[in-house]
Amino acid sequence: MKSYRIDRDLTVTELHTGLGRDGDWMTEDVVWADLPYDDRNVVIYDDEAFKKPGLAFVRIGENARVPVPAYIIGFKGETRIDSDLDASDIKVAFP
Repeated sequence: MKSYRIDRDLTVTELHTGLGRDGDWMTEDVVWADLPYDDRNVVIYDDEAFKKPGLAFVRIGENARVPVPAYIIGFKGETRIDSDLDASDIKVAFP
């Protein structure tokens, strides 16, 4: 599944994973939260990151303060799908 990782230095990295399988970034020991990116993609981040030292935030799309690392995945209804974005089109900035 095509997704993207956004890091504190605004690097956007394309990932190809089968979400929910061993070795994937979306592990069950993290409390995941999501924010809309556009009509077909959501921003996923660690909802408990606010408790961690050294926390950094970035702006992703219209979302002003997202803790990083964060991820963008495609969504259709309740189903995860490949993101239809290109890395160069993802809007990231420092808040």
